[in-house]
Amino acid sequence: MKDAVTLLGYVLVGLDVLLVYKPISLFATVGECTLAPWDSPRRLVVRRPYRHVRNPMISRVLSILVGEAILFGTVTLLVWFVIFFAFNVLSRPLIEEPLLEGCFGSDYVTYKRNVSGGSLA
Repeated sequence: MKDAVTLLGYVLVGLDVLLVYKPISLFATVGECTLAPWDSPRRLVVRRPYRHVRNPMISRVLSILVGEAILFGTVTLLVWFVIFFAFNVLSRPLIEEPLLEGCFGSDYVTYKRNVSGGSLA
């Protein structure tokens, strides 16, 4: 049983590290920006994973944190996951979404209406 749990941790971390590449590369190529908060996207990114989930990078990071908590068997990483999750649930609708609506207007409102994710995923 312990081997299966360890394997699950490796799969979560490994797969999510690979999957986070695409949203980051789309930010650079389509959004014409970096991940730095002071370098906002110049264009709204709605391709690939962004067609299905509004925040694929955050989803991947959360999954990586769960995988690490499983791998290392530590409550500390699980607590960090909860804190990071709570921060994102609160900050997305209060900070990020209004900024994106201000920047991209009706395009973002339409995107938000059509793509799942609530304030996190």
